[in-house]
Amino acid sequence: MSRIVPIVIAVVAIAALTFIEGRMSERWGDNRHCDYCATLLDDVPKKIGNWVGVDNEVGEREREVAGARGYVSRTYKNEASGQSVGIWFIVGHARDTFRHTPDICYGGSGFAMQGDQRAFHLDDPEADFWTAKFSRPSRTGGVEQQRVFWTWFRPQADSGEPVTWRVPGSMGDSATRYEFAAAPALFKLYFTTSGDAAEQEGDESVCMTFAREFLPTVEPLLAPANGAIPADFESP
Repeated sequence: MSRIVPIVIAVVAIAALTFIEGRMSERWGDNRHCDYCATLLDDVPKKIGNWVGVDNEVGEREREVAGARGYVSRTYKNEASGQSVGIWFIVGHARDTFRHTPDICYGGSGFAMQGDQRAFHLDDPEADFWTAKFSRPSRTGGVEQQRVFWTWFRPQADSGEPVTWRVPGSMGDSATRYEFAAAPALFKLYFTTSGDAAEQEGDESVCMTFAREFLPTVEPLLAPANGAIPADFESP
C-alpha cells in the first residue's frame, strides 16, 4: 500500500499539469473568450481629451512574437502641451502576453534596462505598474532612451468583476503570477515615452498624466470581458 501512494500522487499531479497546459495551449478546443476580448480593443478611441492618437505600423512577425490576438499600437499627442505617449495594448494567451516583458522585447531591439524595474501604484484611477528606463546608442552617436510603464488585466468570463490592473511580484501580491500563468486570456498594456521625459518615473511622468485619462476611458470598454460572451459571437 505504501508503494502505491506515491504513484497515485504522481498521476494526479501529471493530470493536473496536463489540464492546465491543455487550457493554455487550446488543446481542449477553441478559445472564444480570448477572441471576444480581442474585439473589445477595436473600440479604443483615437481621441481622449486633448490627446489625439495616430496608429503605428505593426508587422505580422511582431504581432506573432507578442502573441497578440488583438492589439492597439498608437502614439497619442497632447494638442495643448505637445507631449507624446506611446501605447502597446494587446490581448492574447498568458503564455505569450505574460512572458514577453520589456526586458525581453526591448532587449531584442538593442535596448538595455538601466538599473532595476520598480513597482509603482497609481492612486486615481487605481492601477499597479512596473516601470523601468531603457537606453541604446542612437544612430547620431548619442543615446536613445525610453521609459516604459507596464501592467496586465486578467479577464474572467461571467465574473462581473471590475477591470483591475495588476503586476505579479510587487505590492506583496505573490499569488498573481500563478493566476496569470493559467489565464486563457490576458491583456497587457505599455505606456512609453522617450527623450528627457524618460527620466520621470512616478506621478510626474507624462505617461501617468495620460494614464489618468486613458484608463477611465477604456475600462468601460473592457468591462464586457468579465461578463458573458454574446451568444451570437463567433470566433474568426
